[in-house]
Amino acid sequence: LLPGPIFLCNKTAFEAHYNTESSVARSRGRARQSAGKERRMRKWMNTAAAVLAAALLASCGKEGFDPAKLERSQAEAISGDVTMHLSENVVREGCPELSLTLMNHTAQEFTYGTQYTLEVYLDGAWYIVPADEDLYFTAIGVVLGADGINSEQIDLADYYSGALPEGRYRIVKEIYGAGADQYTAAEFTIGD
Repeated sequence: LLPGPIFLCNKTAFEAHYNTESSVARSRGRARQSAGKERRMRKWMNTAAAVLAAALLASCGKEGFDPAKLERSQAEAISGDVTMHLSENVVREGCPELSLTLMNHTAQEFTYGTQYTLEVYLDGAWYIVPADEDLYFTAIGVVLGADGINSEQIDLADYYSGALPEGRYRIVKEIYGAGADQYTAAEFTIGD
């Protein structure tokens, strides 16, 4: 005696059911394999991109900057009303902390912020050195009184974490007053 009822079905219905189940299972398996390949490919691409970015950043510090990859400076005309001076004109190594002094040579008041840009001189023009992504400045207005002098500390390692290559650089600040926005700058050199 056989346990339970026995169902007889025609061969075509059985094959159609079996083929449908196995084709669904096969397509699920292929989807899992495809998803696994995509994950491995994305992981490999992310790793390759990170290695390439690290190599590019490391090469900046050793060989210099490529003007084709940098934004040109917007500070074409530098103010004579307010001048800036740095504690050092020649820096021998690393990204130092510099003392920056702003001097107002007029009887008018100027304001400026803590923000500055670092620029490098290449091929006869000034270019903006890209700042680190996590750089931020406190949004305050600093008053530079008539015939006044203000000082502040600037740590270039906060702006650019890599070793700056030898060359000619300047710190640029935007100042407001005397009826117009102006730029002031202080130059320095890295190297001998």
